[in-house]
Amino acid sequence: MSTRMGQVAGIRLDGVDHYVWWGASERSTDGVFVDEDARVVSFPSADACAAWADGLGLPTFSDDESVDDRVDDTADYPSLLDCDALRPWLDRKTTALDPTLALDVLNMSIDFAESLGRTWSPAGADRDHSVYEKLFGASVPWSFGLESYVPTWSVHELGVLRDALTRAVGLLRLGLGTA
Repeated sequence: MSTRMGQVAGIRLDGVDHYVWWGASERSTDGVFVDEDARVVSFPSADACAAWADGLGLPTFSDDESVDDRVDDTADYPSLLDCDALRPWLDRKTTALDPTLALDVLNMSIDFAESLGRTWSPAGADRDHSVYEKLFGASVPWSFGLESYVPTWSVHELGVLRDALTRAVGLLRLGLGTA
């Protein structure tokens, strides 16, 4: 799947920064640009990715003022998604977890899965999606009519979250060809 309207998105993984073209696809789903061999196209710098997209004539979100709210919100996607910042939490070296970073990593992995033609959900064993909803609530509490939200995690939920984030990082590695 290629994306039509999008932006450069950076992903730091295992100490290396990768830049991909991320945005809305022809099927109106979020994804990353893949080549004809269904591999994620990535670059070592944001400028190289932007030049490549410009050379293909791919429009950016900022090029179209009529973009709907769903797509317009994606223009705030982090310029560099630092998956390495999750490592201490995944390795149980800290209990501190940035819920926005965790949510962004899960969402990017969903977009990678979609682009690569894979079926994957971060919910895993969390059939009622409470872990994802808690991350979403902590990241964008106003969507639930709250000013702020700090999730309380059960031992089971932490296990589900750790598993989902580990699988998400693995999927990003696979998509970037570093697995």
